[in-house]
Amino acid sequence: MVAVRLRFVTWSQTGQPSRRFVWELCKWPKGESFEWMFVCWLLDEVGMWWKVFPSKRAALAYFGQAPEAVMARRAARTEAVMRAS
Repeated sequence: MVAVRLRFVTWSQTGQPSRRFVWELCKWPKGESFEWMFVCWLLDEVGMWWKVFPSKRAALAYFGQAPEAVMARRAARTEAVMRAS
């Protein structure tokens, strides 16, 4: 794994205390090649999540978004999964 970019982010859902995250953009080995991955490390909790991208350009575009855009979408997906289970 090769980290290409790191970014410290704080974000809070409405009415919740802020939480801290580190966003990492990296090249992840996959067989003879690699994948571009966005990794979100949770600093105030134990956990992380990731998203795979087909190109560096797509990964950089996602990485460059505001925390509200990335984290709100992730929170919405997590709530939907929890409701389905």
